[in-house]
Amino acid sequence: MSAIGDGLAYVLHTSGSTGRPKGVPIRHRNVLAMIRGFCPLFTFDTDEVWPLLHAYTFDVSVWEMWGGVAAGACLVTVDDRQARDPWALAMHLANAGVTTLHIVPSVFRHVAETVVEESLEVPLRKVVFAGERLNRAAVRTWRNHGSGSATFWFNVYGITETTVYNSFHAVRPADLDTDRPTTPIGRPAPGSSMRVVGEDLRELPPGEAGELLISGPQLSEGYVGLPDLTRERFVTAPDGSGPWYRTGDVTVADEAGVLHFVGRLDDQVKVRGVRIELGEIEHALRSLPWLRDAAVVTTVSRRGEVQLAAAIVPTHGVGGDIDLTERDWAAKVREELANILPWGMLPQRIIAVDRLPQNSSGKLDRPEVTLLFG
Repeated sequence: MSAIGDGLAYVLHTSGSTGRPKGVPIRHRNVLAMIRGFCPLFTFDTDEVWPLLHAYTFDVSVWEMWGGVAAGACLVTVDDRQARDPWALAMHLANAGVTTLHIVPSVFRHVAETVVEESLEVPLRKVVFAGERLNRAAVRTWRNHGSGSATFWFNVYGITETTVYNSFHAVRPADLDTDRPTTPIGRPAPGSSMRVVGEDLRELPPGEAGELLISGPQLSEGYVGLPDLTRERFVTAPDGSGPWYRTGDVTVADEAGVLHFVGRLDDQVKVRGVRIELGEIEHALRSLPWLRDAAVVTTVSRRGEVQLAAAIVPTHGVGGDIDLTERDWAAKVREELANILPWGMLPQRIIAVDRLPQNSSGKLDRPEVTLLFG
């Protein structure tokens, strides 16, 4: 058994924030540790139906396959067309009688809207979110539709280098009915250790935001053929413990010990000498009732200055109920944001689009958003 556990299960390449693919070797023991830590956190019935929604190049598929096997679930495949078309996916979930869904929040939003518009019946008992900030509006849309009140919601967090998932949070009504810009990612699952640290890698007290470190039996051994990067990202803490993986994610623990996702270290930008968290601006944009989604990036002006740029998705499309020119949209957004954010956080460039670009795993493709601004 130990020989099998030491064997290589897969190597998944991830580019992260660098844009350069990095091979992450995951061994059978890493996957087993993840399954053993996460399955007991859920109560699965004997008639569960799980969709294999994610591509094999996205490590959520590892949990969908082997978590489904461990739960005794019926695994339903999803083809490329269904995965990319919210209407086709919603119909497939309804026809297959899916009970447990693991999905990226931005994709679920489109599915929820389709289910409501088409009055579909999908017998979801559990929805597990991962990969992005929790989309509270999408959950409220589903919760207010038909049997949505009987659905249990979970938010989980993990990194490819630490084998899919590491923390778990059962979403409460209070998590949905709040305007808090952070997302609760919960507490470490059994077998995983997590701590929030400052720049010196020393642990911070609750209430102070810092970089999240992860350790435990799910931890990969590093990157294939990249010893320098491995030493940079897999570190020993000042207290001698480790190795710990430096996630690059900024989190904060509340007084109850629940971790909240704040943003990415590489999403913190400096504009006019002020350090700004892009996620905070995106949260403010999504709070506007006539916007469905938004993404904020930095661009460089003709004068060589760093500036904020926002791509917004109006609720009813660019040519929908509010048919405005690009200049009108920009003025409308700035006027509303001025009541929420300080002047230094207002985007200088704003464009309206029908949909934000996504990568193959359904996450926001920030490099493609940047290209929208030329």
